[in-house]
Amino acid sequence: IPYGTFSYALKRQARMAIAAYKAGLCTSANLFLSGFDTHSDHDDNHLKKMATLLAGVDFLIEEALAQDVYDEMVVLVSSEFTRTPYYNATNGKDHWTSNSALLFGAGIVGNRVMGQTNEQLVGCDSSGDALEYNGSGSNQPITMEAVHYALRQHLQVDHSLQTKFPL
Repeated sequence: IPYGTFSYALKRQARMAIAAYKAGLCTSANLFLSGFDTHSDHDDNHLKKMATLLAGVDFLIEEALAQDVYDEMVVLVSSEFTRTPYYNATNGKDHWTSNSALLFGAGIVGNRVMGQTNEQLVGCDSSGDALEYNGSGSNQPITMEAVHYALRQHLQVDHSLQTKFPL
């Protein structure tokens, strides 16, 4: 993606987050990009936004490398909702329950996929059998809540803070 094809606001957020971290003013940041709610003309709108997002992630990495903090950061790229696997009547996509995320950085084992969906796009195990929320803590779909709890553990967030700020 050529330089300059992504949002100036996203670039500014990335620079601010890296500068604040390097100065010791923060330990985390939330960068925001809107416009993914494509209930009509999905392909025309969503693909441009994805290009903007990926260029922004690339810029964040380049800035972190330039400021010598890349080896200290963990990045989670996710959304509060996902799109249906099919089109609606206006060539858009509506909200869907299955989600995905990109996670990389310090201490994160890479080059792997965790979780999957079957042909009906339901969370499943490696055999393709649908997973149920059974309360046992095992053999369940991976939720974003579980990802965030695992990140808290990975980053050694104090348990009292986890209690004070539940997910």
